[in-house]
Amino acid sequence: MKLIYTRRCLSYILGALFIGSALLMGSVLSAQSEPVAPPTSGSGDEDAAMVEEGTFIDHVSVEVVDLEVFVTDRKGNPILDLEASDFEVLEDGRPVSLSHFAAPETPVADGTEAAGTPRPSLDPSQGPLMEFGSAAEAVENPLYIVVYIDNLNIKPFDRNRVFRSLRTFLGRQVDPGRKIMLVTYTRSLKERVPFTSDPSLISRGLLEIEGESALGNQRESERNEAIRAIEESDSVTFARSQARLYASSYHNDTMFTIDAMREMVDSLAGLPGRKAFLYVSGGIPQVPGEDLYFAVQEKYSETSSLMDAREFDAGRRFSELAHLANTNGVTFYTIDAAGLRAPGSASVTRGVVSSSPLLDSHEIHNLQTPLLQLADQTGGQAIINTNDPTEQLQRVQADFDQYYSLAYQPAHAGDGRYHQIEVKVNRKGTRVRHRTGYRSRSLQQRMSDSTRAALLFREYSNQMDLQVSVGEIRATGDRFTVPITVRIPINDLVFLERGEVQEASIEVFFSALDIEGSMSPVQHVRIPITIESDRMAEAADKRFGYEFSLLMRGGDHRIAIGLHDNLGGEESFVIGQLEVMAR
Repeated sequence: MKLIYTRRCLSYILGALFIGSALLMGSVLSAQSEPVAPPTSGSGDEDAAMVEEGTFIDHVSVEVVDLEVFVTDRKGNPILDLEASDFEVLEDGRPVSLSHFAAPETPVADGTEAAGTPRPSLDPSQGPLMEFGSAAEAVENPLYIVVYIDNLNIKPFDRNRVFRSLRTFLGRQVDPGRKIMLVTYTRSLKERVPFTSDPSLISRGLLEIEGESALGNQRESERNEAIRAIEESDSVTFARSQARLYASSYHNDTMFTIDAMREMVDSLAGLPGRKAFLYVSGGIPQVPGEDLYFAVQEKYSETSSLMDAREFDAGRRFSELAHLANTNGVTFYTIDAAGLRAPGSASVTRGVVSSSPLLDSHEIHNLQTPLLQLADQTGGQAIINTNDPTEQLQRVQADFDQYYSLAYQPAHAGDGRYHQIEVKVNRKGTRVRHRTGYRSRSLQQRMSDSTRAALLFREYSNQMDLQVSVGEIRATGDRFTVPITVRIPINDLVFLERGEVQEASIEVFFSALDIEGSMSPVQHVRIPITIESDRMAEAADKRFGYEFSLLMRGGDHRIAIGLHDNLGGEESFVIGQLEVMAR
């Protein structure tokens, strides 16, 4: 038995207290844990409870698959009067029983605007901080909307025309339970406006983007030159070389574009609630340059040039992106900003007559296929072939407001496999949209994602009332040792009775972000807690504590800490901003 406490806390700390030594250098974080020596007798803290080290309790992990299901008639109008008995859900072809069902509710619009909550920057001018405060009151089932502007694959005129409708649409999302982020991609990903409910910040961000360049015109010019070279060529070898040169460059840009989208989708994994991804572009090809090989095929019909385009097929990468979005609960809404496309228009721009009107039709199909695929596989909608997306955005609005919420507990838990989902509705004339699958994640993966999301977006909930304190920061060579203690009320933990003791188990997750945007990998440690049964009443109003140390560079850092009760299944998160310097 050991009497464990610390002189730095106001309430007693119960449990096997550990000090974890961690190393934070740039984006590298590693951790170890070792027991703390018990305090000497005669310390004066005679009311501290006695605990025992070395207990191990496995966690109880209950996985729940949540589904947003959109049901419409053949004209696209929402159907809102279905009941649970009207739905059948199949996973990998086998029926599952619903553990939750909720029909759509029409929100009441009162015109109230919520205060904006932009993410604070890591700005040294803010002064030294170490506030691990509680988050704002959690909103049930929040909606996060990411507006992703792909400036690499869009023309400025097309983008700004869509913004007129998009600005009105986003203005209708003002609600405490909804937050919007603006992101642009121009060969690199850039957050323009962090998650906020303030419409003025969103409007200002859109105006700034409207004044910027985009590279869609450059891509079109390169395509026109390549097609002209093919049409004027006098050998199939030269024509193929022109097609391959263009396709190779386009394929490279497409791979980077998909990687950037994956990065954004992956970062959203740990956010609670619903997540919508509005992807605005001029289209992105499934097979970059395929239309140019089609042009070669038309000019030199005796060859089989189209087969050469398979080298640049990005279809598998788009399927992987859709699978990742489904696993992370992200629904794609894609917008083709090019509007109503007219086959043959590119031929006029080139100043030549294309050998076939099918050439531009081939390009349009190639650009729009991934937009349709991403929306279809994640349960969203694709807005294509329209110069004014206002009406289609109203249908997206209906998705946000009116959806069926279904949930079930799968027979497996955290097996790492991708599972197919099918939802059927027992009513004729209906159309059903939903995500088509998900990859089952372990508890550690889900908690790591949530800890990372809290660190990146400052979106988190501290329902278990975690308290965090920082000890004396000490210089260690050219680094600083930062002791951090996490405390949780004993009453908030679930204990299991085993003989004469009560046992619990928690896991602590932590990560850090420096001022340059470098993030450490999320580390975690499982901690057993044992308290004698006859001491539980005494322990009820006290807190269990876990202490670890980070070896960090000087400067400003943001730290996120997550905690999971392995028996109760509850989780909680806190974040803090710290200026690391000698004190």
